[in-house]
Amino acid sequence: MLADQTLQEDVSESYITDAVYFSRYNTHLNPLNMHYVTVLNGFAAGALPASFSYCDLGCGDGTTLNTLASLFPEASFLGIDFNKEHITRARSIAIEAALGNVEYRQVDFSQLDQLELPEFDFIVCYGTFSWINPVLQGMIMAFAGHHLAPGGKFAVHYAASPGKVQIDPLWHFLRVMTEEEGGEVDSLEKARRGVQLLEDMRTKGALFFRQNPVALNREKRLVQQDINYVAHETLTEWQALNHGEIASALDKYGLTFSGSLLLYENHLELIMPDRFLDLVRGAPSVTARETLKDFITNQGLRSDTFTRKESGMDGNISLRLGDLCFAPAGFDTRLPPVHRFPSSMNVVMGPPAQKLVDILDQQPCTYHALTSHGDLSGFSRDDIHKALTFCVAAGYVMPVKSGAVYAETSPNTSPGAGHRLIEATLNESFQPQQILDLPSCTLGQVYRVGSLMGLFLKGMLLDGEKEPIEYALAQISKEGFPITFPQTTINDNAELMELIGKNYRQFNAVVLPRLVRCGVVM
Repeated sequence: MLADQTLQEDVSESYITDAVYFSRYNTHLNPLNMHYVTVLNGFAAGALPASFSYCDLGCGDGTTLNTLASLFPEASFLGIDFNKEHITRARSIAIEAALGNVEYRQVDFSQLDQLELPEFDFIVCYGTFSWINPVLQGMIMAFAGHHLAPGGKFAVHYAASPGKVQIDPLWHFLRVMTEEEGGEVDSLEKARRGVQLLEDMRTKGALFFRQNPVALNREKRLVQQDINYVAHETLTEWQALNHGEIASALDKYGLTFSGSLLLYENHLELIMPDRFLDLVRGAPSVTARETLKDFITNQGLRSDTFTRKESGMDGNISLRLGDLCFAPAGFDTRLPPVHRFPSSMNVVMGPPAQKLVDILDQQPCTYHALTSHGDLSGFSRDDIHKALTFCVAAGYVMPVKSGAVYAETSPNTSPGAGHRLIEATLNESFQPQQILDLPSCTLGQVYRVGSLMGLFLKGMLLDGEKEPIEYALAQISKEGFPITFPQTTINDNAELMELIGKNYRQFNAVVLPRLVRCGVVM
């Protein structure tokens, strides 16, 4: 018992608990996306079954897990977190949304080996691994090794070398300078003061920033981020890890690296210049390849998947992908001529890509159906494959549930399947910068809308007394001017009316029809 208490203290000392962790649905952890990665890279085949089991280690307040439970009612979900406040909120939302397929347990990672649990098809640990001590990291990997089912996927997100090492002095400086504030100042206030101090150091010309461009760019972004996220990111001590050491530890349990949760990172040509491709492709081992990639791209965070690979996997990628179903990922299906990936690589989205998206806009299709579609007959299978996988990597197309079909009905002002979670999401108090994630149980994916679109939906679905545009105006007017929305600040009523009118036209023409077709609104 003493050893467990010591480990719990280590967690508390290295992981702040007086600030709620920044909460937003994490699309990377959607099992459809994780399954797609493993199929793409040759570690799985066929469509994702409707029934599966999923465990989230460090689930936070359950935002992602509750959303997934709503999306996949035939699956079962378990969330584990040591923070009582997180678990209480997660359970509360699950009850409010009437989710009977998700369970939460308040358990410290030091006690994982004491839990009697079944095998899981998915185990994830996101935003936690590098921020806890090495003993607990080992226990998480052992848990995955012992509880991952055959063919199962383990996803782990961690701070990586060399990129993260370059900002370590930044966070060390902030932690040391705010430690002097004493215990009476909470973590959020420490984070605010620390960010302001770093800003002062930068604007006054501290030599560190002039000689460290990576740290300079990171500091500039820091002032724009949610303060809860900043507190956890900067005040929590962390370790930059190497892919090789994680892969080696998991190999002992029979788990093999199977790709990145960040979809574009599974394509070398989308993350690095051509001059490096032959070198990386010719690497003598997977570990050497990933080490080269991290060095060339100065990787600071990794989101790795590991798979308990089943024997007899077909090497033909067309056969593996054949039964996977796809649909457009956004509201606007017009592709730009060129897409710029986060790696700063620019890729031309040619005619096959636009035609492919237009087909998927009519009805979700499997890979097999796309490669034999008449409208794509002028393109080779390789062209179609490249267009599809690049569209997925760019976020224009997403994998969806097997057999998904769009609805053709007109909206009758009621939420669709998973409506209780949609209602709970819409009932959150209005915030101009808010992003709302609306689950489509039809597709098994989420549609993300801004605060104005959320107000139109809330007025249409939950209020009923006013027209959506009138409801939105009444709610926003309570804020007082100026009101800062993403990318714009509104200073008076005339500007507000213009913004609401423009967004409402887009809502009626583009957003609402998509939400109806995908079952978010019925």
